[in-house]
Amino acid sequence: MDDRLERNKKSAIDFYDLMFNQCKPAEAIERCAGDTYIQHNPHVADGKEAFISYFNRMAKASGQMRIAA
Repeated sequence: MDDRLERNKKSAIDFYDLMFNQCKPAEAIERCAGDTYIQHNPHVADGKEAFISYFNRMAKASGQMRIAA
């Protein structure tokens, strides 16, 4: 793989690690999202605050979220 692809892959893995494994959606979205965040999940509103709120609720409800790379 070329360097750009490897960097993009690392960025995606780092984002998911922060969001799920470390339960830090605010930090994940701050580090990795641009000014406007458009959500693909129809059950979650667009925007950074909606993302943070949703994943904080998920973490609280599930106790612990984990995802493997």
